[in-house]
Amino acid sequence: MQKFLNIIEEFYKVTPEILVHAPFSDARNITPYAHFEPQLGYDIKQCTGRDVALFATHDKTETLGLIARCVDAKPQTLSIIWPNDWGGKGLTKHLSTLGLNAHFEIKAHARLALINDFTPLDPQSVQKLIVASEPKTVKNTALKAQAGLFSWRNTDPASALLEQHLPQNLSGNVADFGAGWGYLSRAILTQKDVQKLDSIELDIRGINCIKNNIDDTKLNPIWADVLNYQTTELYDFIVMNPPFHVDGSEDRSLGQRFIEQAAKNLRKNGTLYMVANRHLPYEFVLKKLYKSYDVLIDKNGYKVIKAIK
Repeated sequence: MQKFLNIIEEFYKVTPEILVHAPFSDARNITPYAHFEPQLGYDIKQCTGRDVALFATHDKTETLGLIARCVDAKPQTLSIIWPNDWGGKGLTKHLSTLGLNAHFEIKAHARLALINDFTPLDPQSVQKLIVASEPKTVKNTALKAQAGLFSWRNTDPASALLEQHLPQNLSGNVADFGAGWGYLSRAILTQKDVQKLDSIELDIRGINCIKNNIDDTKLNPIWADVLNYQTTELYDFIVMNPPFHVDGSEDRSLGQRFIEQAAKNLRKNGTLYMVANRHLPYEFVLKKLYKSYDVLIDKNGYKVIKAIK
């Protein structure tokens, strides 16, 4: 992170006051900007008249929406950092489409641009990018998800398989670990004996989508990192489709740590229902931490697992 800021200062002679980024609660999830301490989430209005640095995300639609919002706010300067393997090679073309002149650099496997003239804009193109990044209805659902969230265009097939194989006896105090934009939370809340559902999600955009997607007094959205989460009231059931990628690379330890956290947060004889890719080696963790576990179905490359604490 600091190396990018140093490059901006070296080549552009600008010290950014505002850092615009994906709004995670834990900055370590904004890799390759590790150790980045966020100063600003999505309150783009604060950018007006100030020196701003914008850090691209994995999702092109989301990143272009962020750029458009910043441009619309008319900062004093806007520095953009877009890693090459996240689509940064297209930065010149994208800014040309908006009618913006920029000073470009290629450093640290990324494309950098400085914009200090926001006059020659194509306002319609800017607004199109803003609208494109706003929450949209996910295909074959009635739920909306924002650009950049996991599976924001189409329902994740693993989550769909887990929904199909959830039992109809969920009850009491339930949690959805890594709830995303609320697909599994909605399914859980259709069961009449569920008294409360904690939908736990690290990304504030997901929490906002859950609140807008689900109108149910039993719902309790929690903005938190599952990996550090501890409930004050142990759960009867936990449902989850744990992540297993960091920066596009497989990280099996993520799912394993979700399983460990589920064990810490379940009451004795509480039940975990989870889905995972067939090849992921989670069984040894389940065997160590749970009284028993069963693979309910193995289909289309995914496995649905039931484990009893």
